[in-house]
Amino acid sequence: IRLLLNFESDGRPAMTLLLIGQTSLLPALERMPQLEERLALKCLLRPFTEQETVDYVTHRLQVAGATRSIFEPDALQTLHMLTHGVARQINRLCDLSLLIGFAEERQTLSAANLESVCRELVEVVPE
Repeated sequence: IRLLLNFESDGRPAMTLLLIGQTSLLPALERMPQLEERLALKCLLRPFTEQETVDYVTHRLQVAGATRSIFEPDALQTLHMLTHGVARQINRLCDLSLLIGFAEERQTLSAANLESVCRELVEVVPE
């Protein structure tokens, strides 16, 4: 990474690196001061509140072209509870739930549907 960041064009850095990872990446960076000193910014994404989770999923579905509600209101509350508002986990549980819902030809997904997917798929799949 350091070698890539050394490239310059017209005396300016030729590349900008966006490094994204879990919080476990931070101690690794601290052990590499030559890389850490080149970081312009560090940012942590905190877990979403319940309302932010609802807004996030609603927005993602709208951008994907959804024209109606797919998750029942109780499902979105359950989604937040099961994922603790962590975006990566929200995405994972939603993706799997939508896939199962499509396979089962469901029009909407309930809290029970999400709990089932979480219990049967999410908890046994290693990250």
